[in-house]
Amino acid sequence: MVARILIAAGGTGGHIIPALALARELRSRGHEVLMVGNRGGMEVGMFKKAGLPYRLIFVQKLYRRFTPAHVRFPFRLLGALLASRRIIKEYKPHAYIGTGSYVSGPVGLVARLLGVSVFLQEQNSFPGLANRWLSRFATKVYVGYESACKVLSARDCVLTGNPLLPAPDDDDLPPAPGLRPGAPVLFVIGGSQGSRALNESLEPVAAHIAGEGIDILWQTGAANLEHYSKRFENVEGVHIFGFIDDMPRFYHAATFAMARAGALTLAELETHRVPSLLVPLPTAAENHQYFNALELTTHGQAMMLEQKDLDPGHLYEMLLRLRNAAPSMKAHFSDSKHSSAAAVIIDDLLATIEQE
Repeated sequence: MVARILIAAGGTGGHIIPALALARELRSRGHEVLMVGNRGGMEVGMFKKAGLPYRLIFVQKLYRRFTPAHVRFPFRLLGALLASRRIIKEYKPHAYIGTGSYVSGPVGLVARLLGVSVFLQEQNSFPGLANRWLSRFATKVYVGYESACKVLSARDCVLTGNPLLPAPDDDDLPPAPGLRPGAPVLFVIGGSQGSRALNESLEPVAAHIAGEGIDILWQTGAANLEHYSKRFENVEGVHIFGFIDDMPRFYHAATFAMARAGALTLAELETHRVPSLLVPLPTAAENHQYFNALELTTHGQAMMLEQKDLDPGHLYEMLLRLRNAAPSMKAHFSDSKHSSAAAVIIDDLLATIEQE
């Protein structure tokens, strides 16, 4: 049987990349996929780049504090529900997969009301609002971290890891640019837009860290590229990048890393076995990045520094401590569940819908 699977994802790369990985796995097996995203969301460009068919609805984010936008929310929610109903009626999917974010809520609810089996994939150790709510009537929830199952209401919660897009073999990767031979490498992962807190805390001590013989591969964010490039153009060992579109090459070069604690970043750090200093984003929904970071620190794969304690002096000490501990921390990594997660999830999903 050729299955038709509807997948909704949006908001951030942390929700979208797992959806793309699952869609890729399904299509590689000859099944059909239709993506659903939010009009104007970053997922639209990512769906196009991946060559995936898609439909768009318009969902307004439900803010945790009251704003005037709440007045429009019921009307826009109704519109999103009606649009979701049209899509499902036309496509007639055998199953629905939601990977979180507010766009997945209306689609998942309508899928359930129309008798379509609902499957969810939750990346974070503390699930987001949409997946917590949809888990009440989901057939199965596939989670990146077992601790998420304690919060979800699913009848069947399965630990699979977080689906990642395939990376080339390490042997096929060219070296990262400009590194000093034999130097340990710190990879600073600020995300596509960079992290202001990480950048501003690292800036006063970056030259001192490089003076310790450590090369820094620093993703500052495109908007910050000019400032930091000029600031460190004459400092040996500090390499500035606005945006990195070949992340596996940089993970392969890294001895240790400093990053936020988004679920997909942590999955990539685990997969590439890179010890890290994690600075959770304190404004992340439900403080989920803090709980994500606990998963790695508990297993000896990372250190954590909360943003309230983030200052240049403390950061400098922590990074040197991490440099010294990195070789022993690597022993705490095992084969990553994330690299095979897409295949494991699709194997189970297809088997489940065939039995229904």
